Amino acid sequence: MAVLSYALIFSTYICSVLMYFLPSVFTYKQFAIAVAGASAIALPISMYKKHWCISKQNFITSFLMILIVCLYWMTPYLVNPRSLSYLEVYESFALAITGQFLPTILIALLVSENSEAIKKMKQMAPILGMAFTFVALAAAFKPDMTTSGGFAETTYGLNYQTISYMASYAASLLEYYVLTRENEITLIKFRPKYMGVLAEMLILLNALIVLVGGGRGGFVSYTVFMGLTLVLAVKKSVISVQDVIKALFIMAVLIISAIAIFNYAGSLSTSSNGFARITDFLSGHGDSGREKLFKKAIELFEDKPILGSGLGSILLINGIYSHNMIGDLLAETGIVGTAIVIFLIVVAIKKEFALIRQNFTDCLWLYLFLSGFIMSMFSGYYLTHFALWWTMTFVIHYNKTANPNDVYVRN
Repeated sequence: MAVLSYALIFSTYICSVLMYFLPSVFTYKQFAIAVAGASAIALPISMYKKHWCISKQNFITSFLMILIVCLYWMTPYLVNPRSLSYLEVYESFALAITGQFLPTILIALLVSENSEAIKKMKQMAPILGMAFTFVALAAAFKPDMTTSGGFAETTYGLNYQTISYMASYAASLLEYYVLTRENEITLIKFRPKYMGVLAEMLILLNALIVLVGGGRGGFVSYTVFMGLTLVLAVKKSVISVQDVIKALFIMAVLIISAIAIFNYAGSLSTSSNGFARITDFLSGHGDSGREKLFKKAIELFEDKPILGSGLGSILLINGIYSHNMIGDLLAETGIVGTAIVIFLIVVAIKKEFALIRQNFTDCLWLYLFLSGFIMSMFSGYYLTHFALWWTMTFVIHYNKTANPNDVYVRN
């Protein structure tokens, strides 16, 4: 169940890792179908082990998620027929929402009641972080293709944006390990002190990968993860505020030096363009193309501001999402739907901090939540941000008292 959860949460990136080591063996579509199939098998098996019992809360959530998928499929019959300009785009996302979004929610519900799966997810975090680091490094510095703009792209499903996101997610999982390595939750058998040093070096390396890749969403994610880690480290008394300042200064010097050396050596032909994207972003230059998409989403919202035009309507009418969850929510669900989602996000965040106060190792869920939430504000279609939906579902339904032995602190 833990492996399946990660396969759903980080489907794109785990698929890229597998495709890197097994080139030309399968496609992302085949991988997604396999994961959906595994979910379909795991769900009845888990229910059988629970004697087909399900809590009232989980039943209601499952029913509502099935209803959401049905409402998505019904949208073409509810909107103006003249608006069906991009039916093919809409249908491509319909398959992802049915085969990935729904299983993501249902698996999260099962894991919220499975202490063994929870423990395994915590144990697997640093291993996944190392794998992500390795593949992101290869993609950033040795891409086997380039985009039309000269940015890095690979045959195993990564481009300059996803490279940066992958590196930021790798850093977050390794930062989680650094914070919790003294707890008995790791599958890594080496001494925590030595592995902690290695993890810190890889976190720094991921900062370089993010800058080289040039994905602005990945850059924001990495920055937020680092800030969260430093706050949690100070809160846990792992380091002092003075140590934080020193670490940030040293990190900045090392990254700037590395970028300067690589550029001087001329070894970053495509990737140096990615670094320019970050500097443009920091200097205040926005993405005019995405600003236009957001404006189109707001125009769609203004047509039906209360309940919106229906799930998937932005894909049907505009042919593309706005790259911003709020814009897409307003267009498709109006003020009512957007308010509900924001309320659930606030509830999930409050619950997460409550969990951390009880067991510090539960900070993993905050890293996973931010992985989906930050990306939803910069890239992609909100219903396909599986990390966001898995974590929100899991945290809201996670009953700590149901797992009284879920404490892994080394004596």
